[in-house]
Amino acid sequence: MPDTTGATAASDSSTLAAASSPSDFCLVQTSIGAVEGFIDPPFPHVRQWLGIPFAEPPVGHLRFAPPVPKAALPKEGVFSANKMPLAPMQAITTKPDVYAKHVPEFLATGPYSEDCLYLNIFAPVEKPAPNEKLREPLPTIVFFYGGEGEWGGINAEYSQPQQWVENSQNAIVVLLNYRVGIFGFPNAKSLKDGPLGILDQRMALEFLRANITSFGGSPSDLVAYGHAAGSGSIEAHLFAWPDDPIISAAICISGFLTMGGTTRDMAKESFSLLARRLGCPENASPEEEVEFVRGVDAGAILGCFRAYNDSGVDPRMFFRPQCDGRILLSPEEQLERAYKGKFAKIPMLLGMTAEDGNALVPCREMETGKDAAALQWTSRIEGVLQQTIEPWMKAYHFSELPMIMGTHSSERSRSTDFQKQLSTTMQEMWVAFARDPEKGLANWGWEAARLDFYHAMVLGRHNVLFQQIGSKALWNIASFAGIDGGFGLADDFMRSLRSMFSPVKACF
Repeated sequence: MPDTTGATAASDSSTLAAASSPSDFCLVQTSIGAVEGFIDPPFPHVRQWLGIPFAEPPVGHLRFAPPVPKAALPKEGVFSANKMPLAPMQAITTKPDVYAKHVPEFLATGPYSEDCLYLNIFAPVEKPAPNEKLREPLPTIVFFYGGEGEWGGINAEYSQPQQWVENSQNAIVVLLNYRVGIFGFPNAKSLKDGPLGILDQRMALEFLRANITSFGGSPSDLVAYGHAAGSGSIEAHLFAWPDDPIISAAICISGFLTMGGTTRDMAKESFSLLARRLGCPENASPEEEVEFVRGVDAGAILGCFRAYNDSGVDPRMFFRPQCDGRILLSPEEQLERAYKGKFAKIPMLLGMTAEDGNALVPCREMETGKDAAALQWTSRIEGVLQQTIEPWMKAYHFSELPMIMGTHSSERSRSTDFQKQLSTTMQEMWVAFARDPEKGLANWGWEAARLDFYHAMVLGRHNVLFQQIGSKALWNIASFAGIDGGFGLADDFMRSLRSMFSPVKACF
């Protein structure tokens, strides 16, 4: 794991920046000052801003602390947002892994840095003809990456949305970094601020609400799109900030109800164990442990953590999202709040892939919880979504992401004509939902789930782009919600759907 010493906040090797050219339409005013983006020749209809800081670097005394809003830049200067920010510090295991071996394009690339609280904005080019008014503000889709709260970053190849925005021209897409692993979820006994990674996400949303108008977006139309742990973190926002979630709708894929209790370190012993292995005295207080680890090089911290866990010694260390009763709730706490209507009731699009569990072997078993929302659209994504090395992977965990972003042809053999059509269809559906979360999918014949009749849209099944299926009995959906090798994911999906309607009086 590389050291952070000398690491810059943006990658100097960014090919996007190298081939770019600035434009008058890429200079915007924000709460931190003037920010200039660029237009990359391969995507001539996309304005890009890479590496906009939304918080102060969480280093030094800000390590293990909540994010601090970014201070205003010098008034006379212009911030050049043309370099890809580095991914958060994270421990990459040396053990065999499906993604590292077969599809590394899902992984954030190094070098990594603690100075990581940046976001990227991709917006259609707004260049009206003479005497023509600017277009109406666009909805903004904000992507939350997955990775169990342990890994991830916005520089992953398959997460880049330029092709999506180039094709659509009807939505803005934002990627945000948040801290992961011990830096985002330290779970130390003396730290009381909650899950720092979730607080990073919240601060990024606050920045977008205050500034997205400058980029052509509407602050009242921020739609969160999350996968896996990113999807679960969106759920956390709905319960933690029920009266002000900032987001107006949510797209949650393959990450239902997994945030509460995902870590197995409920006694918060992992931080103490790591501190001792780094040289902290055995009799140190919890506060002294935190101060000691704050002074250790970030690369050394992750090197120690990775070496210990890869050795197979018990007990293992876990630095993942852990329920704290305030921001991340246990399944029981979620259910109690759901029955009382204490959650943000926004439209949601839920989905999963048909072979979601294939790429997770033998990672973990999924845990369940409860959820609810005002309107629900559900989907199941099938078929071989992109060209992969191993045919058994099929529609595996994460495989819908390059279909949405438009990066499915970036590696290996070219996508088939059907895969290209399916990608465009999914992109258009996601944008339709973002533009009108309550009625946008009606034009596709996609009906919202109801208490008396459950609908789901199946995408890519048997070379059919999309087809709606349903059941009058909500508890009889196993026939199409089942997942080959899914380790109970289908059961989780069914439980979550039932619980959406259980507090029906609170929802409607």
